[in-house]
Amino acid sequence: MFAGINSNRKHKRMMKPITARFRICSDDYTDKPRGWDMITIKNLGEGGLYFHHTDKIDIGIKLEFSIALPHKGTWAKCTARVCRVDSPCKDEKRRMPLYGVAANFTGLDEENYHAIKEAIDIYSVE
Repeated sequence: MFAGINSNRKHKRMMKPITARFRICSDDYTDKPRGWDMITIKNLGEGGLYFHHTDKIDIGIKLEFSIALPHKGTWAKCTARVCRVDSPCKDEKRRMPLYGVAANFTGLDEENYHAIKEAIDIYSVE
């Protein structure tokens, strides 16, 4: 077992850093979405993902993602809702705080679900 990995997780996790972009969007799409931010997903599971960001994102906020799938050379598109925000840690390279953001998938079609699941199966840790 790897140190720091919770063995009580509901889904397997892909612990390989993976590139993605995201933006905050409104639930009813009446507000114009903000621009896209590039991030590195720290872990990815069938149920959601975890990443660091310089801005605090409130719990409950809806996010739209485009996730790079290295095994396919394509991008998976989905939405997720922020379920946890960790206290900021300091990134010595950037010298600014980074918030840990966990989000559960809320909109993931079957094709993108299977593509993400395939990536997790290839790169996962038990």
